[in-house]
Amino acid sequence: MLRRIFLVCSGLVGVGSASIELALADAVNIRVRAIRAETAAPSGENNSDKVINCEKSLQDIDGKLRKLPFHTFSLVSAQSERVDLMKKETMYLTGGNELTVRPLYAAQGKVGLWLRWTDSAGAKVLDTRMHLATGESMVAGTDTGQDTATVLAIDVNPAQ
Repeated sequence: MLRRIFLVCSGLVGVGSASIELALADAVNIRVRAIRAETAAPSGENNSDKVINCEKSLQDIDGKLRKLPFHTFSLVSAQSERVDLMKKETMYLTGGNELTVRPLYAAQGKVGLWLRWTDSAGAKVLDTRMHLATGESMVAGTDTGQDTATVLAIDVNPAQ
């Protein structure tokens, strides 16, 4: 089966006071929001003009959701975990999806994170290392039906 994967990340990471705080952290807080995407957008639609419908709880990432080929987004579940650096943690998401994460480092306003997303059938959707900026959400998704997709919004911050 051919599976589309969607990935939306931000650009460069700056160095500031948050990077000093994060460099001293020995753990990170990882928040994962599972989102249902529906109503496929026509191919070639201009993303900057696209009107999307999303819940208030997703408005902080509406710019990233706008880049995906869907019009309607609803929050299915949200959870947060505190994970020590170099420790592996599996988060069990709605619909039988699993996200296994391992923070590799935390320095200079970013976190190196290995993650593996497995769907309900046990297939790997995503297995990669990423460098995520603190305070930013990374958005990844995959088709689950004709006009639907599951999207994960992942963000990391220093543990307090």
